[in-house]
Amino acid sequence: MPFPILRTRPEVLSEIISLLEPNEIVTASFCSKNVKRLLKGYYKQSEPLEWRLFMTNYDAMGGVSIETSKDGGQKTVIAAKHISVLKGRELEDTNGFLRGFSQEHPVLYFNDRVLGTKLIVDYVTDLFNLDVHGLIIDINGIWAIDWIHNRREKTLESFEFYMNHKYNSNADEALDYVLRNTHVSHYCAIGDNVSDDFKFDGKLGPMKQLYISSKGHWVTCDNLKNFDCRDIGIQGSRLSVQDLNSFLRHWRAGGSSRMEWLHLNFEEHTFQEKFDEDLEVVKTDEERVYRSSCDGWERVFNGGYSIQRADGAKAMIQCNLGRVTASFCSKNVERLLKTHYQQRKPLEWRLIMLDYDSEGLVDIKTSEEGKQITVIAAKDISVLNGNDMKYINGYLIGFASSQYPVFYFNDQVLGTKMIVDYVTRLFGCLRVTF
Repeated sequence: MPFPILRTRPEVLSEIISLLEPNEIVTASFCSKNVKRLLKGYYKQSEPLEWRLFMTNYDAMGGVSIETSKDGGQKTVIAAKHISVLKGRELEDTNGFLRGFSQEHPVLYFNDRVLGTKLIVDYVTDLFNLDVHGLIIDINGIWAIDWIHNRREKTLESFEFYMNHKYNSNADEALDYVLRNTHVSHYCAIGDNVSDDFKFDGKLGPMKQLYISSKGHWVTCDNLKNFDCRDIGIQGSRLSVQDLNSFLRHWRAGGSSRMEWLHLNFEEHTFQEKFDEDLEVVKTDEERVYRSSCDGWERVFNGGYSIQRADGAKAMIQCNLGRVTASFCSKNVERLLKTHYQQRKPLEWRLIMLDYDSEGLVDIKTSEEGKQITVIAAKDISVLNGNDMKYINGYLIGFASSQYPVFYFNDQVLGTKMIVDYVTRLFGCLRVTF
C-alpha cells in the first residue's frame, strides 16, 4: 500500500526527510511536482545546510555530487549524458528530456549535454537551497568556469582540473585558460598533461591550497614567487638547487609571506641539498610540528635544515629521496603528546605487509581468529586518471570506499615502504609478517 507522504504530519515528515541521503532526496523529487515542492519548502525553511555541492563535467558526462560532512566522501545525486549513449533504450520522457535511473541516482539524457548539465545544477541548487561549492572538470568542461563565475556572487571554494587521456588536444591552451580564468578561495588541483614547452607567466591566488600533480615540470621559480597560497604541493618538479636558493632568498626578504607549506617532488630523484651561504641555513636535529591552518592536519619534522628571516619567522626544510618539504612557521610548536598506543601495553596485533598487482598494502589482524583488515595502501600516481583526490600533508590522498586512505607516489615501491613505516610508528612495535 502506498505511503501517503503528502498527508503526513509536518513533524513526522521532517523526521522522514532527515533520514534520507541526498541522492535519495533528489530521486524522490522526481515522483511528482507536489513532492518536489514539499522537499524544496522543507530545505528553504530549515537552517542552512553544511553540505557541499560539487558540479562535475568529466569524460563527456555532467554531474552533481554532494558531500554531507568535511570527512565524508562525495555522493553523486544526479547526472546528465548525451542522448546518443542510449543506443535504442527506451526511457520515460519527462518535461522534454529522457530520464532513467542508475542504481543510486537519476540520469537525464539531452541532445545538448552542456545545456543538460546546466539544468541539473540549477535543479539541485534550487532543491536544496545550496550554491555550488566546487567544480571538477576535464578539458571538455572548460565552458563551466565562466558559467559558474557568472552565476555565483562569491568566489568558488574548490576547483579541480584533471587530464583525460581521451581528449588531449590543445592541452597547453586549455591549461593556460584555466590558470588565468579560475578564481578559487580554498583548494585548487591541476592535473593536465601539458607539453614540455608549456609556460605560464601569470599569477595564482590568493587561495589556501594549490596542488599540481605529476606534470608540474612547467612550474618555475618565478611561478612559485607569484603563487599566493598557504600550502603548495608540486609533483614532477624540474626546479634546480639554484631555483630553491632563489626562492628562499625571496622568502627571507619578505616575499610569499602567507606561505606555510611547500612540498616539491622532483621528476628525477637527483636533487641534492646545497644552500648558498648568505641564506644562513643551519642543519638541526630539532623536532618541530607543522599544523596546517587550512585543514588542521599535523606533521612532525624530525630534523632537517632551519632558516630564519629578519622578522623572526622560521622555516624548516627537509630534503629526502627527490623531495623537498618546507614548513614555514611563525614560532616553534611544542612536541605532540605521546599517542595512546605509545602509552599502553604492547599490542598483540599482527601487521601484514603486501605488495600485489602494483599496489602496496598494510593489513592488520587483531587476533588469531580475527579478520584481516586493510588500513592503508600505496599506488602509483599514474592510476589516478582524474579521480577526485586531495593534497594533504605533502601527499596525494584519497579513500577506498571511505574505509582506508590510499596514498599516491611517483615511486610505488618507495610509497609502500613509507606506509609500512608510518603504520608501525603509529601503533608502536607490531610484528610484521608478509
